[in-house]
Amino acid sequence: MVSAPLPSRRAVVLGGLGAAALVACGGSSDEAAVPATPTGVAGDGAFLAPGFPDGLRAPAMLVPGVPQLVPIFLASETGRPLQADETPDELTVRILTESGDLLDEQVLGARGDGIPSPHYSVVVDLDEPGTYAMAADVDGEQQAFGFEVADRGTVDLVQVGDPLRPVDTPTVSDPRGVDPICTRQPEPCPFHGTTLTEALASSRPVVLLIATPAFCQTAICGPVVDLLIEAVGDRDDVDVIHAEVWRNVDAVFTPDGSTPVVQTYALGYEPSMFVADASGVVTARLDLSWDRTELAAALATLA
Repeated sequence: MVSAPLPSRRAVVLGGLGAAALVACGGSSDEAAVPATPTGVAGDGAFLAPGFPDGLRAPAMLVPGVPQLVPIFLASETGRPLQADETPDELTVRILTESGDLLDEQVLGARGDGIPSPHYSVVVDLDEPGTYAMAADVDGEQQAFGFEVADRGTVDLVQVGDPLRPVDTPTVSDPRGVDPICTRQPEPCPFHGTTLTEALASSRPVVLLIATPAFCQTAICGPVVDLLIEAVGDRDDVDVIHAEVWRNVDAVFTPDGSTPVVQTYALGYEPSMFVADASGVVTARLDLSWDRTELAAALATLA
C-alpha cells in the first residue's frame, strides 16, 4: 500500500446535507440527537464533507463486505453545499486507513442531474470494520474526513442481497393512521395504491422509496420522488411504493413520530430507496442523495 499521510491541520465544518439528513429522520431519539459536524481540513473556499452518517458523530451506515454507494459534497464554510457552477466536474477521492495507507482511489464525476445540489458518489467496499478516511485535493490543498465501517451485526440496514422486509404501508384506501400518506405538492405521488407487503407477494419487482418531500431538511426528497415518477412512467411490470417518514404533522421530528416502515428498515436518515427483484431480494440501494443517472442505473439492475 502507498503511504498517504493525512493532513495534520484540522477544522470543524458543518456537513451540509449530511448533517441535515441525519436529523431529518431519526429512528432513535438518542441517535437522532447526535451532532453531525464532520471534521475536515480547511481550504481557502470549500470543504470536503460527508453526505452520509459517518459513524463518528452519527451512527454508522457502512459495513464490511458489501459495496455501498455514499454521497460526499463540497461545502462552504457555513456548511452550504456548493451549487453546480461552483463544483468541479471531477474529483479524485482516496480511501485511506486511519494511519494514512492508500486503499482505493476513485475519479468521480459530479452528480447533479435533476437535483438541487451536486454530489460525488463514492463506492465503499472494505473488508474489515474500523476507522478510515476519505481525502481529496480541494482548492490545491488535501482535505480529509474520518468515517467508521461498523460490524455488520450492529447495523440493521437492509443491504444489497438482503430480502426486503414486509410492511403494511399506508395506501389511499387505508392510510393506517398516517396523515397525509404523501406530502408531495401540489398533489400526491401515484405510489400509494398497494402496501409493501402486498407488492412483495405479487411476484413482480418492487421499488420502495422512503422519503418525506414536505419535511425533508435536505431539499432532496421532493426531487427524488419526482425523478421516480418520471423514470417509472406507465410501467406495469414493477410495483412502486412510496412511504412517508412521519405519522402526521404533529409527529415530525419527535422521537416516536416515525412511521412503521422507518422503524422496520432501521433508518436514521432519509431519503432511501430500495430496488428488489421478483423474489424480493434487493439489487440496488440509494441513500441520502442521488440524481437521474444514478436512479436509472439502480432501476437497470432489474433488467
